[in-house]
Amino acid sequence: MVAVQQVAAMVVGTITPPLILAGILKWRPEDTAYFVSMAFLASALGTLLQTLRPGPVGSGLLSVTGTSFSFLQPLILASQAAGRRWTRLASVLLGLGAGYLVCGLAGWLTEKLRVPLYMC
Repeated sequence: MVAVQQVAAMVVGTITPPLILAGILKWRPEDTAYFVSMAFLASALGTLLQTLRPGPVGSGLLSVTGTSFSFLQPLILASQAAGRRWTRLASVLLGLGAGYLVCGLAGWLTEKLRVPLYMC
């Protein structure tokens, strides 16, 4: 029963930000479905990178990677500033990509600048 609860929580946490964004921007149902599908695909790829640990990427643990609510406001503003429907979708996807690049760069810099701790 706990596993079913965990899966339900992961699914709801993954699809809620795309649904909120699509509802505010009044997207068509097929665009909303595409965006939710991309959220699932990104979550699956992120989880695979975490668990399989290719090279220096990932923890090797089962860590489910999901979407974030922190990008909603900038994406809404960027999309409302753009004009046509595909321009809005492209601005949202590019905004997400830029956000993930900044977060990845911050993580990489944090790892590089970390002071090594030595056991006595």
